[in-house]
Amino acid sequence: MIETVKTFERYDPDECATARLKIVYDDASDSYVYIGHTDVHGHEVELNLHLAEVAALLDILNFAYGAQIHAGN
Repeated sequence: MIETVKTFERYDPDECATARLKIVYDDASDSYVYIGHTDVHGHEVELNLHLAEVAALLDILNFAYGAQIHAGN
């Protein structure tokens, strides 16, 4: 079993708090990825996405990121 964990934190100076994102892939998980997010107010969201759903999400994010770069943001 191989587990890959990525965590990201973003400090929001307006809220004086940190948002956290945790992404976990376990090769024994039958092609699912766990995504957990806690916003600056402490609200939590958890998702278990199939790899096909993750691929669709990445397509959308790549498009949005490309649009931002093209717009100069």
